[in-house]
Amino acid sequence: MFEKLKESREYTKERNNLIREFALIMTHTGNYNQKGDTFEIVDEQMTSYGWKFKLFCSRGLTFEKLETLMPFIRDGLKCAYFMYKIHENNSFAICDVIYNQKLAINKKPFEPYPVKPYELYIGNSVNGTPNIVNINEKPFTFIAGETGAGKNGSLNHMLVSLIHSCTPEELKILYYSGAKGDGGFYEDVKHVYAYSETDLGKLNTMLDYILKEEVRRKKLFKSMVTKFAGDNLYDYNNIYKSEKLPYIVLVIDEFLSCTPKKSDKPAVKEQKNEITDKLEAMAQRTRAYGMVYIISHQKPEKELCPSFLKNMSSNRICFGYSDPVCSEIVLGQGDMSAVGLPNRRAIFKSRGSKELIFTTDLSGKLKLYLTPHMDKNRPDLFQDIANEKKKADKSVEIIQELTKNNPTSKPKVEKKTPKDVPVNKGSKDQSNLKGKTKEELLIEAIKTNPNFVPYNEQERNILNMIKLEKENKE
Repeated sequence: MFEKLKESREYTKERNNLIREFALIMTHTGNYNQKGDTFEIVDEQMTSYGWKFKLFCSRGLTFEKLETLMPFIRDGLKCAYFMYKIHENNSFAICDVIYNQKLAINKKPFEPYPVKPYELYIGNSVNGTPNIVNINEKPFTFIAGETGAGKNGSLNHMLVSLIHSCTPEELKILYYSGAKGDGGFYEDVKHVYAYSETDLGKLNTMLDYILKEEVRRKKLFKSMVTKFAGDNLYDYNNIYKSEKLPYIVLVIDEFLSCTPKKSDKPAVKEQKNEITDKLEAMAQRTRAYGMVYIISHQKPEKELCPSFLKNMSSNRICFGYSDPVCSEIVLGQGDMSAVGLPNRRAIFKSRGSKELIFTTDLSGKLKLYLTPHMDKNRPDLFQDIANEKKKADKSVEIIQELTKNNPTSKPKVEKKTPKDVPVNKGSKDQSNLKGKTKEELLIEAIKTNPNFVPYNEQERNILNMIKLEKENKE
């Protein structure tokens, strides 16, 4: 009984101290509205790492100031981290006050977490629960940190959990490794439709595939969108259950290899600029079609980190840096939360939230969880392109053979005197003298070949014209 009373008194003392210190911080920073109201702590709970509470925002104040108050709150509460997640109605935030001395580094061994094809398991929250991101709502992910800080750990949490939980029909992964060999264990996984190490040309091909798939899916979604039945892949797959489309995740591991440098040759610079342009197009347009990127970046200096891509990345995961500038580039001006973070600890910043996350110990686990999903004969983007090229070449051969047997121009006819001209004006042979043009022969060839693959712009235009005529008739 005495012990319970003692614990109750200790809790009350610490709770009152928390509320008093927070009120002093608000006073010193002048965060009161015209009525003298300020941010109010309610529903406070003591946790194993510190405190969790709701922070209500009085009328006339906004949560935009919360980020600028972070250094004052940390100093005033004498904590290592102050994290928050703003509720969707924007009236309160759920906050965590975290003390280093109470927080042990997460030594829990890794296990894949069951996820849907549109979910990313990025790591664990401070209370040990998995932190899951829904890419339908927050699509693009940017991971940064110094070498060995934990970037690959977070990436592996995401990919292994997706591979372990989803089928290749639900999920396609396109994987580009900028550092030779770093992602090699994913190469033969059935879900990985394309894999390349350091080949910028192949990365460009992956991006081309995504942008072409965007056009295809846009046409498929048109009927659904015009009926106001939905506007994204999640809606489409719920409506057309027998025709579900996979989510497509492009992984660029070590984006530094894709950023133009002064020492690059002109052709390499052009390739890298194309990659950046296509990634920006992705960031602007492909979210609704279930196609997202995960970019891992080691050195986010201003000239090596395109601002547009970083700003379009709704999920930013920043592991430890010794340089405050790097932390600010990833997390935002004035935010140095990532400075000095221990390995496998990161600041996760998304729309309206800032959290501390941990990656678990993956040592020796990748082979265990990936081996059952490997198949050296898996479908491969580059092989499919090569096969399509062969089909296109075959179609060209057929067309060339047809044009040989059917001249494209009128045959040369010797001039004859009026006496030599045949008297029979109704002769059918005269119509054959006109022949058929190359374009007419091409149209016939395309119409008679349902699997025709266009080889050039002219053939694409004709194929589109034939499809349009068919649709109009229907």
